[in-house]
Amino acid sequence: MTGSASTAAETRAAGRLELWGELAALAAGLGLVTGVVYAGITLFRQQILGQLVFHSRDIVWLAPLGHMILFTALVPVLAPVGLVADRGRLRRIAAGTYAFLGSLAQLIPWSGLARWAIILFALGVAVQVGRWYGDRDAAQRRRLWRGAVGLAAAVAALGVGQRLWLGVRRTLMAARLGTAPAGAPNVLLIILDTVRGANLSLYGYPRPTTPALERWGREGVIFDRALATAPWTLPSHGTLFTGRLGSELGGDWLTPVRVGQASLAQLFYRPGYATAGFVGNLIYASYESGLAPGFVRYEDYPISWRQVLLHSPLVQTGLARALERSRGPRDAWRALRRFDLQISRRPASEYKPAGGITDAFLVWQRETAGRPFFAFLNYFDAHDPYRAPADLLARFAETGTPQDRYDAAIAYLDRELDRLFAELARRGVLDRTVVVVTSDHGEQFGEHGLRGHANSLYLPVLEVPLILRYPPRVPAGRRVTQAVTLRDLPATILDLAGTGGPAPPVPGTSLAWAWGEPAGAPPSPIVAEVSRSLSRDSRAPNANAWLRSVFGQRFQYIRSGGGAEELFFYTTDSLELRDLAEDPRYARDLHRLRRLFDSATGA
Repeated sequence: MTGSASTAAETRAAGRLELWGELAALAAGLGLVTGVVYAGITLFRQQILGQLVFHSRDIVWLAPLGHMILFTALVPVLAPVGLVADRGRLRRIAAGTYAFLGSLAQLIPWSGLARWAIILFALGVAVQVGRWYGDRDAAQRRRLWRGAVGLAAAVAALGVGQRLWLGVRRTLMAARLGTAPAGAPNVLLIILDTVRGANLSLYGYPRPTTPALERWGREGVIFDRALATAPWTLPSHGTLFTGRLGSELGGDWLTPVRVGQASLAQLFYRPGYATAGFVGNLIYASYESGLAPGFVRYEDYPISWRQVLLHSPLVQTGLARALERSRGPRDAWRALRRFDLQISRRPASEYKPAGGITDAFLVWQRETAGRPFFAFLNYFDAHDPYRAPADLLARFAETGTPQDRYDAAIAYLDRELDRLFAELARRGVLDRTVVVVTSDHGEQFGEHGLRGHANSLYLPVLEVPLILRYPPRVPAGRRVTQAVTLRDLPATILDLAGTGGPAPPVPGTSLAWAWGEPAGAPPSPIVAEVSRSLSRDSRAPNANAWLRSVFGQRFQYIRSGGGAEELFFYTTDSLELRDLAEDPRYARDLHRLRRLFDSATGA
């Protein structure tokens, strides 16, 4: 009897092991299919519809792998069901559960769908798939598993092919590089994403946020009033690369810019420069933004386990974040009851600290020794939620407001730039490099009742830092008080590098006039613009219509698509507290700014 009982127990154990192995295979297979479908839909939106999708170019394998991991991790959750249900029912429940999750993954990104509709549809799919799979016999199930293995092999092949193609493309571009002109300088374009000039001690801010930039800035020219052309990343970067306004480049909230053939990266690649971009902003400066053409190397999304999981919409929901933050069963139950399926962040965005951007560039720069380079560095630490190392967060934790974190983030960027410049100087590279430090836009902390950016054209989101350093051409210790536009920065960079020629291939005027060199043409009109917002915030000035602005020597004039006007004496009223558009004493100034607006914007 003992031997017989032992054999029976072993048989039951083997049967349970086989069943749970089958459920794991089912989870992996349906996760794989879910990921493949999600990747296919996402790529269709990107490649055919021309939309920004905010995912890595490796989505072809990241999404399937991410869903496989998520679904397989849920197998132990089904263990209690196995205690009360027979094998057939357990199979149906498992298949239905994964079909429910797979359906959610496809529907969640479509924000226009109601939560109840998404859940109802997913439940319907779950019931049908559960019944269908439960009716399959052992032979049919084995054929399904073999099909899943074949699909996995195809996905793996696509992933390997994708990485190989990127490597081959990079090699071919590097091989086609010509011989750069003798003595050609390097160019280093540094964008401190979301950094406004008002919070830099470089410009008189009382907190010591930028001591290193103050020191390095004395070795070049500091512009006290540099103005961005847009209050958010994509159109502003487009201008910084081409000298053209965002509205000319075709990009918007959900569509990439089209920089054409005359972007800085392409203009430096053609004469033999090594070109590379190192991007922290994965939302609007990644490879799909339209900024990447001309770069031999463009580092945006990292390859990490976090990226694998972020390529599933299930991880991007409020529900997933609430479960992640849960400290016990009560918190988890509360999260499940809410069942928040909203995606409040851009899908696969991942924080890349400034130190990583600096390190990646320095490694690459050493590899390019002997050839001039054009490098673009985008630091993202000062963007909400404003991130910095603990020591800096503690140092600036005085008021308990978001500006504490913002100032700490700027101080972190300052420290990284100090490390970067010191290392380039140690290598003997810095003085042979045109260094540009600026920002794409600023930030609001309650001014005009607004927070963040991309919602107005007031000074806090437009006034940004600008420093130029290049000892052979740029004098040390000069400050420029006259307002300038970042539209003229591409022409300035080409001029300093000696590649612009008598007829620069980009619009704009070199800022060399600011330190006394003859001006070939008058400076570009100072214009800024933002299109109608996608946000539901009715308080935003661009909630219902576009905004455009023009700056004169003393006044800023703002007009909306609805015809509303604002006029500010920005040189004395830096907070723009008094709107002078209705003040009869400034009627002549208003009329003059209207004419300037019409000529500068083509209105």
